[in-house]
Amino acid sequence: MDVTDQTCHDRQCQQSVITDTVQVTSFATAAAAQSYARRHSVRTAANIVVTFSPVLSTIEREQLWSTVTEAVQ
Repeated sequence: MDVTDQTCHDRQCQQSVITDTVQVTSFATAAAAQSYARRHSVRTAANIVVTFSPVLSTIEREQLWSTVTEAVQ
C-alpha cells in the first residue's frame, strides 16, 4: 500500500510503501537515506530505507534484505 502522503512529509522522503512484513521508503539521495537510517536504526541500500515488521524472524529479515539489495544493484 502506498503511504507516501501519510509518511513522507515528516520523513522528507520521495515515496513509501508498506506491506504486512516490510516498509520501503525512497529518498532523493543516498545521503538522505543513510541519515534517516542512522537515526532510526534501520537498513539502507542506495537511496532506499527498509524497515522490517517486528513479527519477522532474523532469518526472514535476512532473506528479505538479500532480495532488496539484489534489486537495488
